[in-house]
Amino acid sequence: MNKQYKQALIILSLLVSVPVIVFAVYEYSSITREEKLVAEVYETQLNSILFSINLYSEDIISSWQLKLSSKSAVSDKKILTEFINENPSIKFLYSYDTENNKTTILYNEKERNVEETEPSINSILKNNSSKIDKLFAYLKSGYRKAEPITDTLSSEITHILYASTDEKEKIIFGIGIDSKEFINKALKPRLQVIAQEKLVISIFNKRTGEKVYSNFPGEKGEARNDKMLWLLPGYEMAIKPLNTTIEDIANKRKQENLIITGVLALLLSAGAIFLLRNIRKEMKLSEIKSEFVSNVSHELRTPLALINMFAETLSMGRVKTEEKKQEYYEIIGRETERLSAIVNKILNFSQMESGKRKYKFEEVDMNELVEKIYDSYKFHLKNKGFEVEFEKEENLPSIQADHGAISEAVINLLDNGIKYSKDKKELSIRTGKDGKYLFVSVADKGIGISTEDKKKIFEKFFRVSSDNVHNTKGTGLGLSIVKEIAAAHDGVVEVESSPGKGSTFTLKFMIKETKQNV
Repeated sequence: MNKQYKQALIILSLLVSVPVIVFAVYEYSSITREEKLVAEVYETQLNSILFSINLYSEDIISSWQLKLSSKSAVSDKKILTEFINENPSIKFLYSYDTENNKTTILYNEKERNVEETEPSINSILKNNSSKIDKLFAYLKSGYRKAEPITDTLSSEITHILYASTDEKEKIIFGIGIDSKEFINKALKPRLQVIAQEKLVISIFNKRTGEKVYSNFPGEKGEARNDKMLWLLPGYEMAIKPLNTTIEDIANKRKQENLIITGVLALLLSAGAIFLLRNIRKEMKLSEIKSEFVSNVSHELRTPLALINMFAETLSMGRVKTEEKKQEYYEIIGRETERLSAIVNKILNFSQMESGKRKYKFEEVDMNELVEKIYDSYKFHLKNKGFEVEFEKEENLPSIQADHGAISEAVINLLDNGIKYSKDKKELSIRTGKDGKYLFVSVADKGIGISTEDKKKIFEKFFRVSSDNVHNTKGTGLGLSIVKEIAAAHDGVVEVESSPGKGSTFTLKFMIKETKQNV
């Protein structure tokens, strides 16, 4: 791993980790803030609902006070009967003459025991004398206030005390109501309007813990942050969202944030991996191109040096015999052809890369094509010490192909065999038919190719990094050009090889009757 790649790895790691860490820390603090905000919103909402219910309760009591504003009004049986029928939660009515210290029961529900009710009333009046004095003080200042007091005998009964408006007598009136019935009959409509099937509103008896009202009795999860009802001191009201709880909302938010953080981390990691792979690929490609330029420079330098040297020798008249001159001319011609072949290979590859290479398809006799190449290379191969075996299958059918391109592919395979044959300089060229395919193969007894490298040898610019080929110069384009030519002819190129045992490259073309030029 080179220095640039390490630097890129460190930078990308920071680009991935820093945003994730910052986001995680921010979300953690945000969750805490949001939980507090939700709690505050919940508290505010509960207070608003409680305030609305309390005002509604006071409105009910105020309407009762208007109808029962004097002792004469409550003594009218007709008015009293209508009033009781309209408000079934009222269990008894009474008046208290503060100057004469006299209590009078104005109404008492049949089933209630008068002997129990009256002592309870007297006890409440005696123990709350200071509150009674305040009621008269409020009335004197123009404010008709009602005072709720819990019954001493039953937690379900609440006494509502208010002062008479008759200035001649200092009379206190008391209304005994069944708190549970008052909640479920008088307050229920208002509670349902406020809830709107979005909230669960519950009211509890603080002494017994009994849930006396809920707009959704079967709802799971307890409400919290209970608040006392003004006119029902022994009762508390609580709310919660329908089908969930504040804790569930907070937990859901935490889970969502964790998922978002995880997805963000995965996306950033995937992006970093993708970038690293591309960077590594580009750096590798840059190295390969650099090596390609070096190899091409060497490939070009050798024939140019030979051409220059022998041309200079001839021009200076240093060659005396015609035989030697002819030898030099042949060397110059051969190196010129070699130079042209290198340039043509690069040009052909460039055309293939840009998709501009055109093929002229015509009938091609594979035996004839390969035989011409063999005859052209025979002398060159012999000079390099190669023993060449050419074996052809007779009566092969013609194929539709580009003669020049197929020739180029076969020559590249021959050059490949020549370059990578070390001690055993033996080549075998074969043509034949294999089912629906016509093939030409070039086999050598050279250094061979490892299993890992066999997957890469047809990639552009790739050259095996083995020490055995370190000093063997080449462009790294030959086999990639062979593969492109084979693909353009709907053919394939296959390789069988193992290290130290040589390689066999086989070009296969499907036998077809016709193929139009493209």
